[in-house]
Amino acid sequence: MASGRHLLAHTKIVTARHEDSGVACHESLNEHHYSPRPVWLAGTRPGSDVLRPAVRDGKVSFSYYGVNHPDTADHARSWLGNILRQEQEAGELGTVEFIVSRDSGNNLQRHYCWHVWKASATDPVTRGPGVEVWLHISTATGVAIEVLGGPDEEVQNHVRGLLCQFCDVGDIKWNPIPDPPGDPKVQKVHRVREIPEKLRKPRLLGHKMPEAGNNHLLSCLAEWQDAESQVLDCLAAIKASQAQGASEELLEQLTQLQQAFMFATEKARLRLRPEWRVAASAALDLLLKDPELCPRAETLSLEMFDYITPAR
Repeated sequence: MASGRHLLAHTKIVTARHEDSGVACHESLNEHHYSPRPVWLAGTRPGSDVLRPAVRDGKVSFSYYGVNHPDTADHARSWLGNILRQEQEAGELGTVEFIVSRDSGNNLQRHYCWHVWKASATDPVTRGPGVEVWLHISTATGVAIEVLGGPDEEVQNHVRGLLCQFCDVGDIKWNPIPDPPGDPKVQKVHRVREIPEKLRKPRLLGHKMPEAGNNHLLSCLAEWQDAESQVLDCLAAIKASQAQGASEELLEQLTQLQQAFMFATEKARLRLRPEWRVAASAALDLLLKDPELCPRAETLSLEMFDYITPAR
């Protein structure tokens, strides 16, 4: 049985759904890839309420370090997940969804659940409830598999019959020999989509995720270009209005320039150029000489003081 153990490249990511919100997500479900081989022919073993991974020559077909070791849960989950994936690809099962529970980030999680549907149930609206496949890891009884629920007993028995090919049934003493922790034959597949716990839950809830490094740089560059464009447009309009002398239009344009400066410095983190400060100061000086516009120009000058005064 041990010869049937294969640790290959990372398996494809299967459908996962969050237990609380029902939101579909992508998780590295099968951290270890196995190609499980049946130990029984299909239909030759009677069904049972509880199935146990088959033990041959004292070993199971996945890396087992004892029920108290956290890596055992990872390997058992990956082994069962790959069985369901194999049967799905063979056309025996339809949709297979892993249920991501609120404790999925806990390495000592002892229970895992999949929802599976028969191959003909393709419409998610009319297909009804799926069959629940549970994996339990207990210090008292070891590793066990249960098949529950479903639209009818026929579908449940079909799923149970598929799993019976890889399991022993009945009231047996399940006590495989643990693998040594440093077994060089066991190679852990690196996760290709590792998401830190502090980011996983906000993502499942639909919150905005932090941008990747290259996306963040491109976003900053776009903000810089937008901020610079706004400032230059305002300065061009101010220069044209200055030729006509002090006016309400010039005051309004300086107010828009103040907003453009604010966006450039606070949002885009753009350093104001000296020539921009000089142009804004010259326009303000022109307004301050106008008796009617002077009071409002003084207020605007105070608001723009930090923007038009050179940094020391």
